[in-house]
Amino acid sequence: MLLIMLHHQLHYATLFGNHHVAQSCCTMLLNKLVINLHNMLFYIVSLLKEKKIHEGRTRIEGHARAQRQTKGKR
Repeated sequence: MLLIMLHHQLHYATLFGNHHVAQSCCTMLLNKLVINLHNMLFYIVSLLKEKKIHEGRTRIEGHARAQRQTKGKR
């Protein structure tokens, strides 16, 4: 909602030639964009870490299972 409001304010500020308001709107929009991108990257990295931890656990469990099976065959 804030982004829509800032976009409309930027539109009217540029339409009526109020460059100071337009500049501050652009700054706020860019700040919001950077914050959103940062949050998105943080979320992606956390998902990748979670996947890597899960893969590591399944690899360790698979290795332990294989060792148990070979001990039983001896």
